[in-house]
Amino acid sequence: LEGQHDAIGHQAGKLAEVLIRALQHLLTGTHTALSANLGNFKAECENIEKTSKAAGPEGLRILMPRALLFLYTLRNKRDFGHVGGEVDANEIDALTAVRLADWCICELIRVSQNIALEDAQLLCDAISERRLPAVWNVLGRKRILNTALTYRDQVLLLLYSEVEKAVPTEDLFAWTEH
Repeated sequence: LEGQHDAIGHQAGKLAEVLIRALQHLLTGTHTALSANLGNFKAECENIEKTSKAAGPEGLRILMPRALLFLYTLRNKRDFGHVGGEVDANEIDALTAVRLADWCICELIRVSQNIALEDAQLLCDAISERRLPAVWNVLGRKRILNTALTYRDQVLLLLYSEVEKAVPTEDLFAWTEH
Protein backbone atom coordinates (compact mmCIF):
# COMPACT_ATOMS: atom_id res chain seq x y z
CA LEU A 1 0.00 0.00 0.00
CA GLU A 2 2.85 2.41 0.67
CA GLY A 3 3.63 2.50 -3.05
CA GLN A 4 0.00 3.41 -3.76
CA HIS A 5 0.16 6.22 -1.18
CA ASP A 6 3.33 7.57 -2.79
CA ALA A 7 1.74 7.43 -6.25
CA ILE A 8 -1.34 9.29 -5.01
CA GLY A 9 0.81 11.96 -3.42
CA HIS A 10 2.91 12.33 -6.54
CA GLN A 11 -0.19 12.74 -8.71
CA ALA A 12 -1.69 15.19 -6.20
CA GLY A 13 1.40 17.37 -6.50
CA LYS A 14 1.20 17.33 -10.30
CA LEU A 15 -2.50 18.18 -10.16
CA ALA A 16 -1.83 21.09 -7.79
CA GLU A 17 0.73 22.48 -10.24
CA VAL A 18 -1.68 22.16 -13.18
CA LEU A 19 -4.59 23.70 -11.26
CA ILE A 20 -2.56 26.69 -10.08
CA ARG A 21 -1.81 27.40 -13.74
CA ALA A 22 -5.52 27.06 -14.59
CA LEU A 23 -6.31 29.60 -11.85
CA GLN A 24 -3.63 31.93 -13.17
CA HIS A 25 -5.18 31.75 -16.62
CA LEU A 26 -8.79 32.15 -15.47
CA LEU A 27 -8.09 35.03 -13.09
CA THR A 28 -5.31 36.95 -14.82
CA GLY A 29 -5.44 35.89 -18.47
CA THR A 30 -1.84 34.59 -18.38
CA HIS A 31 -0.22 31.55 -16.85
CA THR A 32 3.11 29.86 -16.30
CA ALA A 33 3.77 27.43 -19.15
CA LEU A 34 3.62 23.75 -18.23
CA SER A 35 7.19 23.41 -19.47
CA ALA A 36 8.38 26.13 -17.05
CA ASN A 37 9.09 25.75 -13.34
CA LEU A 38 6.57 27.47 -11.08
CA GLY A 39 9.23 28.53 -8.62
CA ASN A 40 7.75 29.29 -5.20
CA PHE A 41 4.37 27.54 -5.08
CA LYS A 42 3.27 29.42 -1.96
CA ALA A 43 4.05 32.77 -3.60
CA GLU A 44 2.03 31.75 -6.67
CA CYS A 45 -0.94 30.92 -4.45
CA GLU A 46 -0.60 34.23 -2.61
CA ASN A 47 -0.48 36.10 -5.93
CA ILE A 48 -3.77 34.53 -6.95
CA GLU A 49 -5.31 35.50 -3.60
CA LYS A 50 -4.30 39.11 -4.29
CA THR A 51 -6.29 39.31 -7.53
CA SER A 52 -9.21 41.72 -7.47
CA LYS A 53 -12.74 40.62 -6.69
CA ALA A 54 -13.64 41.46 -10.26
CA ALA A 55 -11.21 38.79 -11.51
CA GLY A 56 -13.44 35.94 -10.40
CA PRO A 57 -15.41 34.27 -7.63
CA GLU A 58 -14.00 33.83 -4.14
CA GLY A 59 -13.95 30.07 -4.57
CA LEU A 60 -11.26 30.45 -7.23
CA ARG A 61 -9.44 33.49 -5.82
CA ILE A 62 -9.21 32.50 -2.14
CA LEU A 63 -10.42 29.00 -1.30
CA MET A 64 -8.85 27.02 -4.11
CA PRO A 65 -5.33 28.53 -3.82
CA ARG A 66 -5.38 27.75 -0.10
CA ALA A 67 -6.59 24.20 -0.76
CA LEU A 68 -3.90 23.72 -3.41
CA LEU A 69 -1.22 25.04 -1.07
CA PHE A 70 -2.33 22.54 1.57
CA LEU A 71 -2.35 19.74 -1.01
CA TYR A 72 1.12 20.68 -2.24
CA THR A 73 2.46 20.99 1.31
CA LEU A 74 0.93 17.65 2.30
CA ARG A 75 2.64 16.07 -0.67
CA ASN A 76 6.03 17.55 0.22
CA LYS A 77 5.97 17.15 4.01
CA ARG A 78 4.46 13.68 4.30
CA ASP A 79 7.12 11.87 2.29
CA PHE A 80 4.91 11.60 -0.79
CA GLY A 81 7.10 13.61 -3.07
CA HIS A 82 10.44 13.68 -1.27
CA VAL A 83 12.33 11.16 0.78
CA GLY A 84 12.80 12.26 4.35
CA GLY A 85 9.44 13.85 5.03
CA GLU A 86 8.40 14.17 8.65
CA VAL A 87 5.92 11.28 8.35
CA ASP A 88 5.82 8.41 5.87
CA ALA A 89 2.91 8.56 3.45
CA ASN A 90 -0.05 6.68 4.89
CA GLU A 91 -3.66 5.93 4.04
CA ILE A 92 -5.23 8.96 5.74
CA ASP A 93 -2.78 11.29 3.98
CA ALA A 94 -3.54 9.66 0.64
CA LEU A 95 -7.31 9.83 1.21
CA THR A 96 -7.05 13.48 2.26
CA ALA A 97 -5.08 14.27 -0.89
CA VAL A 98 -7.65 12.50 -3.09
CA ARG A 99 -10.66 14.21 -1.47
CA LEU A 100 -9.00 17.63 -1.62
CA ALA A 101 -8.13 17.10 -5.28
CA ASP A 102 -11.75 16.06 -5.92
CA TRP A 103 -12.98 19.23 -4.22
CA CYS A 104 -10.67 21.42 -6.30
CA ILE A 105 -11.84 19.87 -9.57
CA CYS A 106 -15.49 20.19 -8.51
CA GLU A 107 -15.00 23.83 -7.52
CA LEU A 108 -13.43 24.54 -10.89
CA ILE A 109 -16.37 22.89 -12.66
CA ARG A 110 -18.90 24.67 -10.45
CA VAL A 111 -17.67 28.19 -11.10
CA SER A 112 -16.10 28.06 -14.54
CA GLN A 113 -18.34 25.94 -16.73
CA ASN A 114 -21.30 27.36 -18.56
CA ILE A 115 -23.51 24.33 -18.02
CA ALA A 116 -26.79 23.76 -16.25
CA LEU A 117 -26.53 23.52 -12.47
CA GLU A 118 -27.98 19.99 -12.58
CA ASP A 119 -25.31 18.86 -15.06
CA ALA A 120 -22.55 20.44 -12.97
CA GLN A 121 -23.92 18.61 -9.92
CA LEU A 122 -23.89 15.28 -11.79
CA LEU A 123 -20.25 15.82 -12.79
CA CYS A 124 -19.26 16.71 -9.23
CA ASP A 125 -21.17 13.74 -7.82
CA ALA A 126 -19.36 11.41 -10.22
CA ILE A 127 -15.98 12.86 -9.23
CA SER A 128 -16.66 12.60 -5.51
CA GLU A 129 -18.09 9.08 -5.71
CA ARG A 130 -17.22 6.91 -2.74
CA ARG A 131 -14.22 4.74 -3.54
CA LEU A 132 -13.39 1.59 -1.64
CA PRO A 133 -9.86 0.42 -2.40
CA ALA A 134 -10.72 -2.98 -0.91
CA VAL A 135 -13.36 -3.60 -3.60
CA TRP A 136 -12.33 -4.32 -7.17
CA ASN A 137 -15.09 -3.46 -9.64
CA VAL A 138 -14.97 -3.98 -13.39
CA LEU A 139 -18.07 -3.98 -15.57
CA GLY A 140 -20.35 -4.73 -12.64
CA ARG A 141 -18.32 -7.69 -11.36
CA LYS A 142 -16.87 -7.18 -7.92
CA ARG A 143 -14.22 -8.89 -5.84
CA ILE A 144 -12.90 -8.21 -2.37
CA LEU A 145 -9.14 -7.69 -2.56
CA ASN A 146 -8.51 -8.61 1.09
CA THR A 147 -8.89 -12.38 0.97
CA ALA A 148 -8.38 -12.63 4.74
CA LEU A 149 -11.87 -11.21 5.38
CA THR A 150 -14.58 -13.64 6.39
CA TYR A 151 -17.46 -14.17 3.96
CA ARG A 152 -19.69 -12.20 6.32
CA ASP A 153 -17.32 -9.21 6.25
CA GLN A 154 -16.94 -9.50 2.47
CA VAL A 155 -20.73 -9.36 2.07
CA LEU A 156 -20.96 -6.31 4.36
CA LEU A 157 -18.25 -4.53 2.37
CA LEU A 158 -19.94 -5.38 -0.92
CA LEU A 159 -23.29 -4.12 0.36
CA TYR A 160 -21.63 -0.94 1.59
CA SER A 161 -20.18 -0.40 -1.88
CA GLU A 162 -23.70 -0.45 -3.37
CA VAL A 163 -25.61 2.06 -1.23
CA GLU A 164 -27.75 3.31 -4.13
CA LYS A 165 -29.42 0.01 -4.95
CA ALA A 166 -30.25 -3.41 -3.58
CA VAL A 167 -27.88 -6.25 -4.39
CA PRO A 168 -29.37 -9.58 -5.48
CA THR A 169 -28.26 -12.57 -3.43
CA GLU A 170 -27.00 -14.21 -6.61
CA ASP A 171 -24.57 -11.33 -7.14
CA LEU A 172 -23.25 -11.62 -3.59
CA PHE A 173 -22.63 -15.34 -4.08
CA ALA A 174 -20.88 -14.72 -7.39
CA TRP A 175 -18.79 -11.83 -6.07
CA THR A 176 -17.61 -13.75 -2.99
CA GLU A 177 -17.32 -17.05 -4.90
CA HIS A 178 -19.01 -18.71 -1.94
